[in-house]
Amino acid sequence: MTPSIQKLREMDRKRDRYIYIHFLGVLILQLVLSKILTFGPLLLIALYPIFIISLPPNFSTKKLLWWAFSIGVAVDLLSGNIIGLNSAASLVLALFRNNILRAFYTKGEVISLSFINMRDLGVIRYNSYVALSLLVHHLALLLIESLTLSSFAHLLSRLAVSVLVNLAIVSTIEYAIFYRRSA
Repeated sequence: MTPSIQKLREMDRKRDRYIYIHFLGVLILQLVLSKILTFGPLLLIALYPIFIISLPPNFSTKKLLWWAFSIGVAVDLLSGNIIGLNSAASLVLALFRNNILRAFYTKGEVISLSFINMRDLGVIRYNSYVALSLLVHHLALLLIESLTLSSFAHLLSRLAVSVLVNLAIVSTIEYAIFYRRSA
């Protein structure tokens, strides 16, 4: 085996370890925050989409869907929610993620990234990407949860509040842990 192939395999192993650690960290954070922060029916705290949002941009759709389903099922099972609710919303986000990425970034920028983060993409574009991703995820989650459009005004207000609060939490965490540390 050539040294370059060995080096690529080692990089893949490191990336996979990081993904598993990231998965567990996001899952624990989601479970802890959803137990601590309860604001009634208006606010939905769903930070686990950040796991799907930050996965490597060169992931195949199959891998992306597998990880999205895994984080959704884990949140469903461990938080006592309706089984399949978070999984379905995660799958919707995974299906739209690459299209959302293309809306904000050129192919050259995305291909060169190992993970999607604020440091590499910049604060404004990263937050725009996260906001649109959270909008897709939360819209899917709230529509599946309500199964109706009869109270559309309530759905829109809940969507707006949830996306803004979750965006603020995600941006704060990303900035405090990853962006600031690397600067």
